[in-house]
Amino acid sequence: DGSASSGKIFVTNSNPRQLRFRYDSGFTAGVSIDRGVDLSAGCATLTFDLGEDNIDNPGDNFSVRISKDGTNYTVLDTFTSSSAAGSKTYDISAFASANTR
Repeated sequence: DGSASSGKIFVTNSNPRQLRFRYDSGFTAGVSIDRGVDLSAGCATLTFDLGEDNIDNPGDNFSVRISKDGTNYTVLDTFTSSSAAGSKTYDISAFASANTR
């Protein structure tokens, strides 16, 4: 719905903030969210904690993708099961630009 705090993909208001995917029968493949950030200063690292809830049905998966131009994306990782839970860290320096997404 375009809102950062509601819809099928949203950010919680709790601390720490969490990116959540709300499943319902209308959830379809290809749903995405992205935000731009100016990383033109150079080196950067992406770090997040991946929870283990609800990546548990055959076909469940999601990908973390990155772009330096907002058009051409590279898949950093794809998660297909709850066993992927844990802290994730990626060196994203190669994608640093004024419009990294």
